[in-house]
Amino acid sequence: MVKRSFGALGLLGLVYALAAPAAHGAATVLWQPDLSTGKLVGPMVGGKEAAIYTQGVNDATKGADDTTKNNPGIKPFVVITDANSADEFDNTCACDKAKGWLDAGDADGTTTHDLATDLTEKTYPDTLLTGDPTWADVAIQAKLDNLNQNTGTAGLVLRAAAKTKPEDPDSYYELRYVSDGGAVLDAEARDGIGPCTDTNTDPDGTARPICLRIMKVVKGSWKMLAEQGAATSKVYIPRLNRLGVDHDAGKGTTDGNQTDALTGGYLRFEAKGNVLTGYVSMDGTKFDQVLQVTDDDLKAGLVGLTGYDWHPLWKDILVETLP
Repeated sequence: MVKRSFGALGLLGLVYALAAPAAHGAATVLWQPDLSTGKLVGPMVGGKEAAIYTQGVNDATKGADDTTKNNPGIKPFVVITDANSADEFDNTCACDKAKGWLDAGDADGTTTHDLATDLTEKTYPDTLLTGDPTWADVAIQAKLDNLNQNTGTAGLVLRAAAKTKPEDPDSYYELRYVSDGGAVLDAEARDGIGPCTDTNTDPDGTARPICLRIMKVVKGSWKMLAEQGAATSKVYIPRLNRLGVDHDAGKGTTDGNQTDALTGGYLRFEAKGNVLTGYVSMDGTKFDQVLQVTDDDLKAGLVGLTGYDWHPLWKDILVETLP
């Protein structure tokens, strides 16, 4: 089990020190998939492996022919291995630096057609859901990076309603990482949510708004519950865009499309009772709290990953109970 120490505590951007309370029991690991096997296996629920639901309809998916539609980077949530890395979509570095990561796929174009009435044009965010619909007080954490992109979103999901097809309405909480402002879904804009307007810059001085948000969607209706920009955060939020210092070993001194090894940073999202908390970490051991908010709408549900208009990569996924 991953050990954690929790540092600064923030409530909607207000950060203050707080000693961690004594635990009333050890956490139980619910899901910790071993991606070194080259495939993603669901958690054990009720003595059997839980199904993993995935979706992703975007420019890359709609434009793919029968030969390429299942290639890594087009088909969402594929573990990159030696065997399939040559087929990775848009791997502009012509290298295998994404090996060992769960590739969520290139989701460009999601934001422009998610409310389309023409079903041949309608898009859906890349989303993975799994687990037990009764999971309530749980945490999900994972290491996040991206493949050669600056703009878009990626997030951890808790208390999600189950889906069997993309058209099923979305209901869940999400801890969302937003890079380069990030265009919002048309459905989010309809509900009054705009892009991140942070003042962060890359090492070369390029403006690069980066935000951490706690989002809620209930039967397709969106609300932003909390937000913190990287530039004003008292807790360091990783810079994971292609030219960010935490994207790869080049630390922003070279274009992220080059062969520098990927690094990335960690997100952790907890739901306990009606309290939702978002953390970040650079090493996966010491997590610092960035956001916390209360909400009473969603009581339990599945866990997962989501994102749009980006090419997220995930690894070190851990889901556990909260004592």
